[in-house]
Amino acid sequence: EVQTLHGIRKFLLDAVGLPAVGVGRFMKALGIYKVKPETVRLQAINDIPVLAHEIGHAIHFRELNSGNRAQAPDWGGAHDAELLPLGQPTSTPAYTPDMVRKEGVAEFTRLWLTDPAKARAQAPGFSAFWEAELNQRNPKLADGLREAQRRIQDYIAMPAFEKAKAQIVFDPAAEAPRRTVGEFLRRQYTEWVDTLQPAKRVLRQAAEMEPKLASEAQRVE
Repeated sequence: EVQTLHGIRKFLLDAVGLPAVGVGRFMKALGIYKVKPETVRLQAINDIPVLAHEIGHAIHFRELNSGNRAQAPDWGGAHDAELLPLGQPTSTPAYTPDMVRKEGVAEFTRLWLTDPAKARAQAPGFSAFWEAELNQRNPKLADGLREAQRRIQDYIAMPAFEKAKAQIVFDPAAEAPRRTVGEFLRRQYTEWVDTLQPAKRVLRQAAEMEPKLASEAQRVE
C-alpha cells in the first residue's frame, strides 16, 4: 500500500484527536507539545519521527493521567529504569528526573510507532503497561495507533524512489508545470532528507527509521 508522509501525519493527528500541526522554529527543539492548548508545533511539517515524539507527550498528559490532563503521571517511578535511559538523548543536563521521564515516554512512543521491535526490546515492561493502559482507557485510540504504526512500517518498506513518487499526490497544485518530473522527484526526495532534520541529526533519525535511507541520504548531500 502506497503511503505518504502527508497522509501519515493527518492520520496520526486524527487518531490522537489533535488539531493540525503548526510550523515554527525553536531555539533547541525540532518540535514541541503545548500542554494547555494541547497542540503540536514542528520545524518540518512532515517530520514523522518528531511528530511521533510529540504525540507521545500528548498521550502521556491526555490519556495516561489520573484525572488532570495538565499533569503527566510518574507512576511512582515504577518504570524509571526503562524510561530514564530512553529520555536521556533528548534531555539537557539541567532536566529534572521528572522531565527526563517525560522525554522517555515521548521517545518510547516514537520508537513504538517507527520501530516497534526496538521499543519493546528497550522497554519491555513499559511497553506492556503502555499498551494495556491504552487498550483499557481508550480502545479507539489504541486501534488508531496500531494502524498508524502499520502505515509507517508500510512507508519505511517502500523503495526510496516510490517514497519520492508518492509525494506527487501530496499537493499537485503546488508544483508549477515548468518543472520536469525528474526535477520534482529529486526535490521531493531531497526534502525528505534535508527537512526531516537539520544537518547531523537527519542521518541518525533516518537510519533509525530505515538503515538504507542513511546511505542514500549521503548521496544527495
